[in-house]
Amino acid sequence: MLQPLTTPPGLRAKWASAPLFGPEVRDHGVTAFIGAARLTAAPRRDRPMPPVTDCGQRHGQMRWGGRAYNMGDVERIGALGLDFAEINLLQGMKLIHEPGELLAASREWGLSYLVHAQNEGDPCDLERLGGPFYREILLLLDLCDFISSPLLTVHFWMDGRFIPAEVVERKRPILWAMAEEGFKRGVHVCVENLSERPEDLRPLLDGCPRLGLTLDIGHGQLLTRGNRSLEFLELWPHRIQHVHAHDNRGGDRVGDDLHLPIGAGVIDFTSIFRALVRARYEGTVTLEVPVEHLPSSVQSLRRIAEEASWSLP
Repeated sequence: MLQPLTTPPGLRAKWASAPLFGPEVRDHGVTAFIGAARLTAAPRRDRPMPPVTDCGQRHGQMRWGGRAYNMGDVERIGALGLDFAEINLLQGMKLIHEPGELLAASREWGLSYLVHAQNEGDPCDLERLGGPFYREILLLLDLCDFISSPLLTVHFWMDGRFIPAEVVERKRPILWAMAEEGFKRGVHVCVENLSERPEDLRPLLDGCPRLGLTLDIGHGQLLTRGNRSLEFLELWPHRIQHVHAHDNRGGDRVGDDLHLPIGAGVIDFTSIFRALVRARYEGTVTLEVPVEHLPSSVQSLRRIAEEASWSLP
């Protein structure tokens, strides 16, 4: 079973003295991306916060996409006729160094983009989270604004079983500040559920109306008897701005987050998508499955969503 994080020597002193929103930053080439992209695209006008449902051309239904780690993934997603690609930076920042290719693929396939930020690293390192990591997120928000991505998903672990309460208290305003900066740029910042329970997310969402929730259905199956997605949908149906879908067999270890194709695990997608349909969710759904299983997984979930819609009054 996952064990609570131990408090490193001296960390308690760091909580009291860690500077929030410091100047140091590793921009991973984001500034270069934006500069290069501006050479090949028309200037942007200021715009209001766009609804996430604008991602793709279909209206009155969910929009479907896949995660993209490289240009090959983007091209496969486009060739499948999906609505969007979610640029996923969890396995490296390479894709954001290819602005010309991304813009060309968007034009060729009619793709929109969403962005998934890199991992936060040590979830208790307040000095990094409030300094360099925060500044890196600001640069990614500039990227989102420029490529018209209406949403940025962030991993920011807040599970009180594993993160000390003092750290959780200091992390909340950092995430709230990210959400406010996103709003200024017309980008929804969404925290993704990792292993959190409703009591972990409630003060986070209550404290910042502009912070959204990326509902990860696969993560909802871990460290619990029943999938927590149904609880989140009951509590915050209108705060869920984006959905990640993948299957697993449950479990209580990091290695149990298998990202299996839809139907290869134990998750009751029918019940969850009925709840999404009842909540009138018409947003984006990223299939976080191996790319070779993307066509069959999209087909399965589209069928489940369509059947769920028949039960609406």
